Amino acid sequence: MIYDAQLRGGPRMAFAREFGAEITELPLPPEAEMPRGLWGVSRPTRAHGTPKLVRRLEDAPFYTRSEFTDEAGHGVHESLDLDRFSRRWVQMLLPFRMPRIASK
Repeated sequence: MIYDAQLRGGPRMAFAREFGAEITELPLPPEAEMPRGLWGVSRPTRAHGTPKLVRRLEDAPFYTRSEFTDEAGHGVHESLDLDRFSRRWVQMLLPFRMPRIASK
């Protein structure tokens, strides 16, 4: 699991861990970028090589969830933008359910 967060007005917090019988700290892979979501939400990530988008699982005005692959394997990526979430136009959309992306 890789966790990478940019705190508003503060430092970046990032770590990589493997969970098994014990929790193992792993080196962080290099930063990478996947294509923006349908609503324009950026998807910065960390990956071994170039991440390739397999499919979009969720795409909303402030949140995306995607399935991707890289040289290390297969994963799920989530991106949450709370600055976008606080914008008035996004708040006005909250009562409406965003359609989920149909799975293959």
